[in-house]
Amino acid sequence: MEPDFIDIEDYQLEAKKIDQSIALINSKMQSLVFDYINMISGSMGNNDLYDLRSSLEYRLSCCTFLNELSENFRFQLEKSHIPNPLAIHPTMFRVHCTTDSLIFNLASVFDYLSSLIGYIIEGEKRKWNSLFKSIKNSAYKGSEIADIVQRTHREYTDVLFRYRSELIHYKSDRGAFLHKHYPKSEKVELHLFCSERFLSHFKSLKRIYPDKRITIRHANFWLIGNALKYCLELLSSLRIHIEANRIIEPGKEVITFKKPDGN
Repeated sequence: MEPDFIDIEDYQLEAKKIDQSIALINSKMQSLVFDYINMISGSMGNNDLYDLRSSLEYRLSCCTFLNELSENFRFQLEKSHIPNPLAIHPTMFRVHCTTDSLIFNLASVFDYLSSLIGYIIEGEKRKWNSLFKSIKNSAYKGSEIADIVQRTHREYTDVLFRYRSELIHYKSDRGAFLHKHYPKSEKVELHLFCSERFLSHFKSLKRIYPDKRITIRHANFWLIGNALKYCLELLSSLRIHIEANRIIEPGKEVITFKKPDGN
């Protein structure tokens, strides 16, 4: 019988996809720094920019670490073959804690990214909501990044920040669980599900599986995957903006690379 819930079928495969996306983001950020030096600042002295790049890389690593930690908590309980449902509560607590932390870190990713965007385009670091409100300013006029910021906010970050605010200021959030024990094989399964409150915020996830319960594990990958998708779009459009608004004339770049023949 087909299960009435959606989970990740191959954790390692999905984790590898996330790692590949983050590696691509890190590569784009490095290229962005080179472009900013060569086309905008004309100087190696861009410490604020370097700090933002490093902070964004760190925060993305935090997200993957928290996702791995959540999986390890669940895996260790299944590996222990503990049949008593009461014994799963410490694991549930740890998984919910790491999921909350993942939400906080994902919001931080977009605050760092918006600071990077604001710094490059208008010379002012901004939190995400401040950036969203400022994209009608003249500095963003004619730049496609304004449209991408609006779409990202509408489709993802607005909900993310509102849900984070509720977790921090008003009420914690925990969903149901399914615990199975197979005495003959001593196999144990644990599935932790998103709460209705979570899904009432992230309606786009619920719309994909309207008649299914959704595991926290699946939701975590969905949250990270979408965050990385929008990060890539924003970084790509930011690089286009730099090229379209370059200050340093071609041929006067600070950073140059030798060809393989040494010339």
